[in-house]
Amino acid sequence: MHPIDLKLLLTLLLASALPAYASADDVALSLDADLLLDAPTLGVQQTTRPTMPEAAMPAMFRTVAPAPKVEPVPAPPVADPTNLKVNVVEVTESFYKLVFDETTNLYRRTATSDARPGDLIELVITAVNQSDQTVEEVELINSVPAGPIQLIGDSFQWDPSTSLYRISRNGQTFFQADAELDPSDIHFIQWVIFSLEPTQSLQLAYRIQISR
Repeated sequence: MHPIDLKLLLTLLLASALPAYASADDVALSLDADLLLDAPTLGVQQTTRPTMPEAAMPAMFRTVAPAPKVEPVPAPPVADPTNLKVNVVEVTESFYKLVFDETTNLYRRTATSDARPGDLIELVITAVNQSDQTVEEVELINSVPAGPIQLIGDSFQWDPSTSLYRISRNGQTFFQADAELDPSDIHFIQWVIFSLEPTQSLQLAYRIQISR
């Protein structure tokens, strides 16, 4: 049996199936072109993703990213008004004019808001603990009034068992009460109260003389 020329057989079969205006040579050329194709190109081609912006793609080609996981943010705790504690020390400064009473050998003290040359004035600092807790190491700083006044160096009034005071030229560096500073150089007074119970008050004082 002679070997069968498959190419020739396919050409003849296709030629018999083609319309009359198609020649066997045309079929042969077409078949030659098909046979030159690589094997992987025969069969159904795979659909590739279009190279276009994501928004312009058909829905079937779009990449749907998973929604980000959002962790719930816990609400801040609500304070219970019944458990709120407030630490407040109320401080006031009062001025009193001192007039010496020769019959009693004592000074009479009268509240005042102004002063005249020669007047002796006592400044009283009152600290009141307005909170419901004991407060400790309360620091207060007084500025000695400026102007034609003279600080009375030995006029400080305090209870050493409950408080102390320091003195300063510039309000930044403070010295102990017994430091050798001329009263005219003292421009700031720092008071330290060791402890104040709830509603407890404490008074501190010093005196100045208005220059004539």
